[in-house]
Amino acid sequence: MKICLGVFAIFISLLAADTTCAQIISTGPDLARALCQIQEPQQSAEALLTKYPRLVDRSLWEDVTRHAAAAYYQESPDQSVKIYEVAIQVATKLARPELLARTYYDLARTFSGLNRPENAIQSYTTSVLYFEQAGLRRDLIYVLADLGVIYFTREDYKNAKEFSERSIAIADSPDSSSSPAATYPDDFGRARALQTLAEIDLHNGDHIEAVQKLNRALNLFRTLNNQGDYAYYLAGVYSALGKVYPEMGDYKQALLHLNRALAMALATRNQNMIASVLNSIGYLYLEQEDYEQAKEQFDRSLKLYEIVKNQGEASRVLLNLGVVEQRQAHLEEALVQFKLALTTAKASKNVDVQIAAGEGIGVVLTSQRKFTDALTIMNESLDAAKRNESKTREAELEWRSAQTLYDMENFGEAIRHAESAVTLARSARLPKLEHLATTTLGETYLAQGKLDIAKETLIKAIQLLESLRGQVAGRETALQLYFENKLASYHAVVDILTQQGKPIDALLFAERAKARVLLDVVSDTKNDLSKSLTPREIDEQIRLNRKIADINDRLKRQQPNSGTEGILQSQLDTARLEYQAFQDSAYVAHSEMRLRSGRSATLDSERLNDLNLSNTAYLEYAVTKRKVWLFVFAKDSNGLSKVTSYDLGIEPNQLKNKVNLFHDRLANRHPDYADLAHELNSLLVLPAQKQLRNATLCIVPDSFLWNLPFSGVDDERPALSY
Repeated sequence: MKICLGVFAIFISLLAADTTCAQIISTGPDLARALCQIQEPQQSAEALLTKYPRLVDRSLWEDVTRHAAAAYYQESPDQSVKIYEVAIQVATKLARPELLARTYYDLARTFSGLNRPENAIQSYTTSVLYFEQAGLRRDLIYVLADLGVIYFTREDYKNAKEFSERSIAIADSPDSSSSPAATYPDDFGRARALQTLAEIDLHNGDHIEAVQKLNRALNLFRTLNNQGDYAYYLAGVYSALGKVYPEMGDYKQALLHLNRALAMALATRNQNMIASVLNSIGYLYLEQEDYEQAKEQFDRSLKLYEIVKNQGEASRVLLNLGVVEQRQAHLEEALVQFKLALTTAKASKNVDVQIAAGEGIGVVLTSQRKFTDALTIMNESLDAAKRNESKTREAELEWRSAQTLYDMENFGEAIRHAESAVTLARSARLPKLEHLATTTLGETYLAQGKLDIAKETLIKAIQLLESLRGQVAGRETALQLYFENKLASYHAVVDILTQQGKPIDALLFAERAKARVLLDVVSDTKNDLSKSLTPREIDEQIRLNRKIADINDRLKRQQPNSGTEGILQSQLDTARLEYQAFQDSAYVAHSEMRLRSGRSATLDSERLNDLNLSNTAYLEYAVTKRKVWLFVFAKDSNGLSKVTSYDLGIEPNQLKNKVNLFHDRLANRHPDYADLAHELNSLLVLPAQKQLRNATLCIVPDSFLWNLPFSGVDDERPALSY
């Protein structure tokens, strides 16, 4: 029975071949077209090649491989695989190992483009064997480099490093110069291998070494691009540099390199590359806490990855969208995105995203005070990070675990995890993460009542933060967004100094914290953007402004309830974000626009003594994590200048709710606003009434108190300023 089925199969394949060849086959191109139209390549192709042996030559192989490449770029990649399999049969008939080597290499690249890494690895490996058999040693340089890339995408860092180093070793070997020239230049493989090794350095936290390798790769690709088209690979290196610099705290360099990468990626029209760069730009905005712009870039990236069906990278974008929601305290929305990222990452076997998604879920569960569940999933992710040798993820998870344990008031374990996070972040040269972990460590010491070591630790955290200050990319608003919500270390020092009876020092740190967010924005000289733009940039600025104006005009002309108002408003939001992104790029490209003049210094003890206190009392507020402080700087009963601190005895969130309620009642002319005004006055001003007498009050608010109209809570004092 088996024999009969086999004979029947051969009969069917011959019949199919005859049907395919209903057209006349008299030349190699005729045979190539016929072979490429076969639906079942193996047996049918064999039948045709046996039938026309005189047409089976190198030219036929070249024709078939051209058809395979054309099929891939004409959006028929699955058909491309079938045609390459036919090309393998042709090369086998010719008994030419060099042709087999090249065909398997091209097939491997096709599998890679189809996100089928296991098939790609198998074909690359076979290609290596045939290149070695053919004695084409220099071709191994780019093949091994590509194997390094594919192993890196599979998160197999050991093999990625091994193949990349083998590639460079062959390229640098004196023996290679006597070998026949390869299909691609030696420097192509060398640059690819250097980029992979740099990505491994980034994964291991060795950012300086990563930048050095990437710059070497960049120079090689620039030279190659002068001789041919290597723009795609240049864009990849610029994008990689754009991912390294944020980890070093250098956001200006990051945005500069990512903008170059995006311009090149758009020129190549490679959807995967464009999506990758957009994701990196979104991450840059995320790190600067510009969430609206970050979400815009991530959404664009996700759409492209969905079009090309790249699940692995789509999972990474879903993770980033989860972080956007989590950082804005949209907990349920964040949980949905993190779980979706985890599911997608498991389907695509993306271990790094699985680890990070577990971390994200743990952070959300901590915010929901589901501490046991949070620690369980974070411990699972921490174990996976250690197995995967991901130092960055390990440091993040140690820090996150410390935060959860702090909220549980398990301070001993919190300190252990925070110290581990600091050590890992420092060794991996992750300054921002080191700052965050050091802050958590200091806050935990403070919770234990260890004031001296807490203060010392928190001042280190402040120094780390301020060292990053000048490296934020973009406009002034981006600078402000970066330092928003990163003032916990300042506030904790304020708490310590007041507890130690040092109100002047506490006031100076409270003022120092405000300066990081406010004074740079208020006091700096602004530069006219248009004066520094190139003609092309001016045209782009005009186009974007016109786009916004056109949408505004259409909105004004809309009839009420027309049904299109929401669509136009969405378009307007997108256009504004596009213009904002243009501004950010311009400020990075033209560094002269960020030059400062007239910077206001922060308040210090010398300037404090210079303040005019003849008939003025200064009231400065500081809203820390758990307390609200009032500092009063005024003359005492002996006519001497004195700073006094007051713990207002109310939780920050409770006071915030009262301020918001008062604001709403005042805006809506609610009859009960007067009672709430009196209550706020009792909370915020009366504790210091003995120092105030009939002085003019100068109010310096903090946090949500900037939204409180103080004149409305103290109508007995006409002389009030803030």
